[in-house]
Amino acid sequence: MSALVKPMTQSICRLAVLVFGLVATVTAQAHVTGALHAHAFTDGLLHPITGLDHLITALGMGWLAVKHARPAISRGAFLGTIALGLWLAGQWVIPASIIDTAILLSLGCIGLVLLRKPAAMQPALMIMAPLFGLLYGYAHGSALPAGQAAYGFVAGMLVTTVSLLALGGYAASLYGKNRQTAGLA
Repeated sequence: MSALVKPMTQSICRLAVLVFGLVATVTAQAHVTGALHAHAFTDGLLHPITGLDHLITALGMGWLAVKHARPAISRGAFLGTIALGLWLAGQWVIPASIIDTAILLSLGCIGLVLLRKPAAMQPALMIMAPLFGLLYGYAHGSALPAGQAAYGFVAGMLVTTVSLLALGGYAASLYGKNRQTAGLA
């Protein structure tokens, strides 16, 4: 009985993460409205943890990065392309409905990749990290206020995103150690 329960429990947990990611992000709740922020840096710090789409993406990308052969490269690609996406938002106009749909799909992709074995994650992560970073950067860049407030917001957002990537990686490391200790790895 025990041998059957463990794989079922793992599958149910993985499926719950996927379903939660898909259901919880029907719309991007934390996007800035374009209004001038009096406390832009603080708003930027809070944005990734109050926007469920950003929270799940940053934690998920941090988790996946640990499974990558070179985690610093995938984290760097994610953060670097966020910056590129922020810049591109000032250059191109893409309808918000397309961006929101792409963000929803990106969460589904993260959930599906988390369901796979670590070895199968390698090629997917090499595509996902820069693509999703670009997507999230564009989404936030297109909604930034004009002027100096944008710089504070971006700085705060990146600080929290780095922290969430690290937290996701730490959680993945703990999960892996617990699986080894329990003989499940």
